Amino acid sequence: MLIQRCGIAACILAVLLGPGFTAQGDEVNGDETAEKAEQYDFYEDWTDGIDPERWEVGTWREHGGQLSRERAYVQDEKLVLAFEYDTDYYEETGLFKGSAIQTRRDDFLYGRWEARLKIPDEDGVLPTMYTIDWRDGGGMTRQEIDIEFVTVNIGDDHSEVHLAVHGADYASWADQVELPFNPADDFHVWGFDIDEERIQWFVDDIVLYEYHYDEKPGRIDAPYTLKFNFWSAKDGGAGNWIQGPPEPDTELHYYIDWVRFREHSSAKTYYVDPAGGDDNNPGTEEEPWETMDQVESGSDGGDTIVILEVDEDLFAGTWPPDRIYQSSGVTRSGITWTFDDHYTVGRFANGDPWVVGPVDITHIDPLPEHDPDEDWYRNGCMFRLPRDANQALDSGNARGGYDHARNMGFPNDSPISAENPLSVPADEVVISAKSKDVPGERPHMAGAAILTVLAEAPPENAFRPSYLIGEPAAPRWTTDDLDWDWLESVQRSRDPVQERLSDPSDLVSAVEGLWWGIHSTSWTRQHWGYRPGNNGIYGREVSRTYTSRLLHVLLDYPREEIEDLVIGLVQIGLDTYAAAEQGARWGPNGGHFQGHLPAILFAGRMLDDDDIYKYVDAETYSGLGDENSQYDYVTQEDVDITQGGLREDGGDWNPDHRNVPDRILEYTEEMIGLPEWGIRMETARTQNNAHWSAIYRTNNTSSVDTALAMHIMGCADDVVRRAFLDYCDRFMRVALDDPSYSDPAGDRGMPRGPNAPTSLGIAMWEEYRADYPPVWPDSGDTEQ
Repeated sequence: MLIQRCGIAACILAVLLGPGFTAQGDEVNGDETAEKAEQYDFYEDWTDGIDPERWEVGTWREHGGQLSRERAYVQDEKLVLAFEYDTDYYEETGLFKGSAIQTRRDDFLYGRWEARLKIPDEDGVLPTMYTIDWRDGGGMTRQEIDIEFVTVNIGDDHSEVHLAVHGADYASWADQVELPFNPADDFHVWGFDIDEERIQWFVDDIVLYEYHYDEKPGRIDAPYTLKFNFWSAKDGGAGNWIQGPPEPDTELHYYIDWVRFREHSSAKTYYVDPAGGDDNNPGTEEEPWETMDQVESGSDGGDTIVILEVDEDLFAGTWPPDRIYQSSGVTRSGITWTFDDHYTVGRFANGDPWVVGPVDITHIDPLPEHDPDEDWYRNGCMFRLPRDANQALDSGNARGGYDHARNMGFPNDSPISAENPLSVPADEVVISAKSKDVPGERPHMAGAAILTVLAEAPPENAFRPSYLIGEPAAPRWTTDDLDWDWLESVQRSRDPVQERLSDPSDLVSAVEGLWWGIHSTSWTRQHWGYRPGNNGIYGREVSRTYTSRLLHVLLDYPREEIEDLVIGLVQIGLDTYAAAEQGARWGPNGGHFQGHLPAILFAGRMLDDDDIYKYVDAETYSGLGDENSQYDYVTQEDVDITQGGLREDGGDWNPDHRNVPDRILEYTEEMIGLPEWGIRMETARTQNNAHWSAIYRTNNTSSVDTALAMHIMGCADDVVRRAFLDYCDRFMRVALDDPSYSDPAGDRGMPRGPNAPTSLGIAMWEEYRADYPPVWPDSGDTEQ
């Protein structure tokens, strides 16, 4: 059917996006205009005003309004389109005073349009950005792509943008896409990318919608102009949709900071070879560059960079953004995957690699292998796994829970090779490991890494999706979602604890390895888990590794110094959250499951995501780690159990058998109300033991760092199981030998070695704990 320009058909179908959009785009000064113009096929930042040879300002009537040059002008090097509801003029003419501008060029076609825009926050108007082609349209738009801001649908509580495709010879398509931010609050980079197969709308590099020609009614296949206009309507038709006009005698403004277009055909291809290249070369396949520094200076956004040699340093370094990278393999944490061809590749925000697939893997280094003498499968390879599955990476330890059926390292029961590749479909994950040289060591993996195979390239700053079956294949969060303002608001001065600090850049690598095994709810994971340093993923080490680094980012480092560390901490939180969402519960079991709760809480805070942060509620989500399942207040029941006699003597008391007689202590009436730790407090109070040296009690004291982090992050008031926080207060009074407090359990003094809180945690506790009252026993909590 024939569609009038700026068609208004609406299809209300919300597309939910992740939170945290921020204003984006580079503001360009006059000195940069020439440089930017060289990078794009069309570029405008209004430095020299409105060039009449490039732009046609609307002076005609359209959409019930009169356009004028007076209402399209440059101010502070930004184009301003104005709209006026002049009541005298409207009563005389029946017209509003609108504005419009369009390119003189009408030969644009396939490419990427971007414009940095700020719309008004008043209801009743319609600022737009759209393509328009009048050829052979019989007075109607022949082809059109729209971004339309119906301002009545925009606000702090709910915002939508109207996207549409119209044509004279096919049915219109339109969609209302929900936005997790108010686009009137600031400038944002809006645009669309058009090619022979699809149209992609985006804001701040986040894709809003993809329109595929083979699935929709029409396609864009002819040149067009680009246009912006600003108008309103009342009473029926467009008036019902726009719900205009705004208040009488109102003048509103629509700002356009810059506009740019890059043809797809203008993108170039360059080659990089870190082993045999030279940055003085032209970057061809025969004479490639050596470094990504040359890629930064010698190529532009949209160019394709072909990596000829898979190099560990290159894959760990900085890659210039906005390029398309292709490689015949990727590497991470000592694991290298080789493909049968060059594929589009990239890294998630934390550095883990991805590849657009499906893909055939022809080699993995180290190669999965089988030692028939030892019957030892080593250097294994897995796909996505269920949350409760055993590993298939190394069979060398009987407690490792090995499941050979999941080992993908032997396709067709033969080693991986070019002739016998491992075929990996899109939306799959490959987990590969490097075994130690001797079977049976704990842990028995020296390295592990994740390769995510996606159907399409993710945003450059995306967090890696989970490696568990049933989780979304596409990323759900990006670094744009991180709430740096919140982090800055809670950070404390690092000056008083300077001697206890490490360089944040040195702390990232240990966090990167924490992902593997955190999904498991079995204590045996300590035998097969891996993290840098080969210390396994025993709960104490997980907690010390995670929370000591969390405490660093809760100090007032500049963002650029801790950004990589924050990203790593959030990624571990997201991996833990994915397992929790699937029902993982790390119940009380000595010291195996510390560290899960702070990871989830920090991710929930930094992403401002209540679906993640809800797990702070220990009453609703019990069993999310030892921090909220091994603590309670001493009750009369505990007194009765322990004073009623040992099980071997006919009573109910059953303290852990590893506690020798001189490490067993009954509870007394005097102890009722004490915040207390128990080896299986939530599930077996008969095993509680008041002795300060009870097995595993001091093993859990690294959780003091967690408690302090929760206070600083503002989580303490949300915690239902306050006994954990109160116990940490009690413990530190004993450990720091507070003379004002005599603990009825007896012993005093700080545990030694890895059983103690970290030195940074102790220093920050002494410096900052009192700043977050109440401090037990002033909290008054004595029971749940």
